[in-house]
Amino acid sequence: MPSTASASVWDDNTDPMIRCSGDARTIASLPMTPEYGGPVVTHLEVRYSPSCGTNWVRVWNPYATGTHESYLTIRRDQAGGGGKVTARLREYGYQWTYQVWAPGCIYVSAALVNLTTHRVDAGGFNQEVRVC
Repeated sequence: MPSTASASVWDDNTDPMIRCSGDARTIASLPMTPEYGGPVVTHLEVRYSPSCGTNWVRVWNPYATGTHESYLTIRRDQAGGGGKVTARLREYGYQWTYQVWAPGCIYVSAALVNLTTHRVDAGGFNQEVRVC
C-alpha cells in the first residue's frame, strides 16, 4: 500500500475497498435516529485509512433491498469546497461512499429514506457533523 506521503487529492472519488480498506478503522460512530423521533435505527461510521490518508462514510442499512434509499455525503473541511463525495444506494447491508483525501477535518451526513412514505427513517438531510 502507498504511504500517506504519496496520498493526494487523486484518491478522491475512488473505491476504498480497492486499496485502502486493509488498515482502515472506524474513527467515529454516530447514532442515526428518525427525523420524526424514535430509537436509534443504525450508526453512521466514519472510516479512515492511515496508509492512504483517506476517509469515507459507511452505514449499515437494516432495511430490505428496494424499501429504503441511503444518501451519504462526506467532504473535506477546506476553504472553497472541494473533496466532496455523495452516494445514493438502495441495498440491504453495509453501504459506503467513495473516499476523499482528508488531511484535516471532514463533514459527514447520512439519511435513510423510506421509498414508500418518503420519510427519513434514520439520519437526516442537512445535518452535517464535523469529525476531526
